[in-house]
Amino acid sequence: MGKTSITPHPIPRRTLFIIATALFVVLAAGIMLCTLLLTQDPRPPHQLQICLLLSLIAGVLLDGGLLTLLWFPLSDGQPPQFDAADTVAPEAPKQPALLERHSIDRLAARYEESDQLQHLGCFLLKIGNLSRINSEQGHEAGDQVIDAFCRILESVSNEYGQIGRNGGNEYLTIIENCDHTVSDLFLMDVVHQIQSYNDAHPELPIEVSYACVLNDEAGTTRFFGLIARTYQKYEGGAQLLI
Repeated sequence: MGKTSITPHPIPRRTLFIIATALFVVLAAGIMLCTLLLTQDPRPPHQLQICLLLSLIAGVLLDGGLLTLLWFPLSDGQPPQFDAADTVAPEAPKQPALLERHSIDRLAARYEESDQLQHLGCFLLKIGNLSRINSEQGHEAGDQVIDAFCRILESVSNEYGQIGRNGGNEYLTIIENCDHTVSDLFLMDVVHQIQSYNDAHPELPIEVSYACVLNDEAGTTRFFGLIARTYQKYEGGAQLLI
């Protein structure tokens, strides 16, 4: 994407000099008038008010002149250029770093060529109330729930293993050296994060169902065989996580 330049309205060098000189003259005249009034009467209420008012006006004008000089520095008629990257702009929301289908395919090649496949744990998680949210509150609300759940999974899975969106409302987490202890810890962390989110967003709570297969018990010899077993287990009776 190309950069956009923002060009302030140019002011000639001579004009800037005249403005600055006039500001200093006004300030000096105000100070002289105040001095003259105060020497005539030690306490002239009205004159003192006028003096203070003139001093204030002179100070404001001087400050305005200084700001003008800072914004439009004296140059050969070339105004400063400001790159759009230096301006304040809304930050684009960070997208959760989830693996996609092609990345999951690469994981298959990685694990099927190593002994790690034997000790993998595969988790399939789905947002159980997503269809209801879409129908009752609209797809925008559903997208908010999906985004929040993706961020939760990303945060938790970073401590355990790989996470991927296998299409639609299907999320896979692959954990190496996964036994029942690791599985329970992972699911407890997910529950804790979802509970925190639900407490903060009672209008859009997240409900999750899941299935988990540990390959130490399943004994599959293919990575996608492990994923298939996990889907079969989910279809045969998914468990409610929260």
